Amino acid sequence: MHHPLHLIYMFIGFLYLWIRYRDRKKVASAKKELYDDSYSVAGATVLLSVVGAIFFIVLLIFLIGTIYIIFTRPPSPY
Repeated sequence: MHHPLHLIYMFIGFLYLWIRYRDRKKVASAKKELYDDSYSVAGATVLLSVVGAIFFIVLLIFLIGTIYIIFTRPPSPY
């Protein structure tokens, strides 16, 4: 029995490859060349890329907000 996270990666990888390539031969070729012939590797790659992009955007928003607060507040009397 596979770990539930492994099954989620497989499902996401399957959907991603079929949505992107839409042809059995192209899907098989991309899976073999790019993802070690594994849907779970494709799913993990896609999912971690999305999580990384979201993390980067949140970090950027936090940084911009911090800089904005620093330069728009009056100096503290302490």
